[in-house]
Amino acid sequence: MTQESEKARMSKESCLQIDPFAEEQKLLMLAIRGDVESMFALSQYYFSQVNQAKKWNEGERWLWLAARGGHIEAMSQLGCRLLDGKQMDPSPADAIGWIIRAAKLGDGRAMYRLSSCFFQGNLLVYDPEEGEKWLRRAAENGYTQAIKELESRGEKSKDIQESRVEEKLMVKSNSILNKSEKWSIIKVILLIVGMMILFLVMGVYFDMEIIRFFLD
Repeated sequence: MTQESEKARMSKESCLQIDPFAEEQKLLMLAIRGDVESMFALSQYYFSQVNQAKKWNEGERWLWLAARGGHIEAMSQLGCRLLDGKQMDPSPADAIGWIIRAAKLGDGRAMYRLSSCFFQGNLLVYDPEEGEKWLRRAAENGYTQAIKELESRGEKSKDIQESRVEEKLMVKSNSILNKSEKWSIIKVILLIVGMMILFLVMGVYFDMEIIRFFLD
């Protein structure tokens, strides 16, 4: 959403708070003429009415029209409402379509919900790589929940890495000890073999000396 459209939306919402009826009529006229910002603002006004099912139905109608008219936030909200069944009947098949559209157009909330769908594997095929990609995009887009989740997972990843380093050090230490033990055993074996050879040589030497003694 551009800064101009955001300002226009906020202006419409503030007018609704000051004089709801007059602004509602004004928004209706603009929405009927095809102004998508007015359609979206009107939908938000109707959804804000407490326990007013008829108003919610109007809100749903204008939200659909705003989304179809290319309003990105309307697409994102429509997808999320259809997914959660918030103030309208749930429709997962329609929901995922709108969420994907809004995510591709840069809506952070839609990106985050899309990443969740990939991680959960309920509406879309389980794909953690795609989930990770959209989660990071949502965070880069400034979506708070995505940023917090990545920070949380970063801490967990850090703990895992530290644990793995400790394991590697343990393995290395055990490896050094094992090598040291092996060398000790080899040294003992070599010492025994050396002594046996020495005794054998000495035995042969003494035998030769005895033979020479008798020959002389």
